[in-house]
Amino acid sequence: MVPMSKTLWVCAGLAGGALLTLGVQFAAGENEEAPRAAISRESNTITELRAENERLRQEAAAATKLADEQQDLNRLLEEKAALLEVKARRSEPPPAAPEAPSDRPPTDDELLKGVGEFGEALGAIIQGGGEEAKAKLRDLFARGGKHAVELLVAKFEDDATDIGLRFSIAHALAQSGDPDAVASLTAVLADPAAEMLELRLATHGLAFTDAAGIDDALLAVAHRTADTGARANAAFGLARRKNPEGVELYLKATDEALANRDPAALQYLGGFTLLGDDALPPLRERLLTYTEPQAAITLIEILKARGDRGSLENLRKLADDEGRPASIRQSAEGAIKAIEGAAK
Repeated sequence: MVPMSKTLWVCAGLAGGALLTLGVQFAAGENEEAPRAAISRESNTITELRAENERLRQEAAAATKLADEQQDLNRLLEEKAALLEVKARRSEPPPAAPEAPSDRPPTDDELLKGVGEFGEALGAIIQGGGEEAKAKLRDLFARGGKHAVELLVAKFEDDATDIGLRFSIAHALAQSGDPDAVASLTAVLADPAAEMLELRLATHGLAFTDAAGIDDALLAVAHRTADTGARANAAFGLARRKNPEGVELYLKATDEALANRDPAALQYLGGFTLLGDDALPPLRERLLTYTEPQAAITLIEILKARGDRGSLENLRKLADDEGRPASIRQSAEGAIKAIEGAAK
């Protein structure tokens, strides 16, 4: 675009040229008697001035045209910029939904999702870990309040609920830190009409909680309930809580399951890996009484993994017993080498 000062200068030049031309012509009219030479010079001057005036006029016209073209270009650039801005806005991802405030009560879907996520950490919790998952769950229950407990208890009691979710809910209620949630499980233990599956799930959840005041409920099941699985779960919970009767009751349920060829018997036996040294003496004794190969080998592996030197005497007896299957004797020999080698 031509600067304003130059445009004014060009217009002034045009006006000046026109006035000068008129002045010269007027002067020529009053001096008709001037010598021809002077007239000729003035004529040449007028011609030059006219030529300059024409040049200036053309320059002004060109400047005006350039200004118009520049204005059109600016308009096109502005339109293009506007189109690009619209396109950019359309391509931008939608803004992320704001996170729910931590103090807002969770929805039913959020509660069930939270319990599902907690269920994924149960392996670590059963092994004695999962503290972060438990803390997150307790925060969920604290925000959910009474409604959270009521919703999850209803889901737990509903036979249509997926077994995996019911299992997670049982452990979630037990680990929630909410007295009402824990009480909902102990109520199942006290209900004589409770179904076997419901009873097993409730006792399994309570077996791994540190909630206070549940020993009596577990003892009642471990002593009197007909179902071996529920009794084993309750007894394990007692043994884990260092209840004086816990280990004995758990051994009794395990022995019973092995005698009845219960498919879960080896699982109960494996549970001793999660208990303390109090369980080692009775396990050493069973090296000589368990005759079923899988049970005997499982027991040998448990004692080997514990590095239990107190079991070496019975392991040697087992390895030397020619009446035992070769698989049991070989396992005993391997355990002896591992335990003695670890002590060196």
